Amino acid sequence: MSEVRVENNWVAQYLAGWANQIAARYGHPVYLVGSALVEEKPRDVDIVVILPDEEFTNRFGPWPETQMLGPIVTEGAKRWAAECGKLARWVTKYHPAVNVDFKVESDDWAALKYTGKPKLRIDSVPFEKPP
Repeated sequence: MSEVRVENNWVAQYLAGWANQIAARYGHPVYLVGSALVEEKPRDVDIVVILPDEEFTNRFGPWPETQMLGPIVTEGAKRWAAECGKLARWVTKYHPAVNVDFKVESDDWAALKYTGKPKLRIDSVPFEKPP
């Protein structure tokens, strides 16, 4: 994903406190992606946390490639859907001006969806890079 600067980044500013809490929870940056970066009035606001593949698998279990393309229901998929839904409802409760679509995604999954597309980091939690 390529980094971007958005002139009208009110969404990023509006959600910064929530994004910092999410970044601290997962230990990884929080990104604004999708139509909210390019449209003045997007239908929803796509927010993602991208986890390393191994960490994603440890949290949600094995994730078949076909899971990304359709509704294969596994226990891990149920946990993933519940967690993403819970955090989207949490942010919407306190920030009702935006319709947030929050997702936790693996590196592989994010590479398929976002390569060559813009992203904007919206948290300000400093993460140390491993040596």
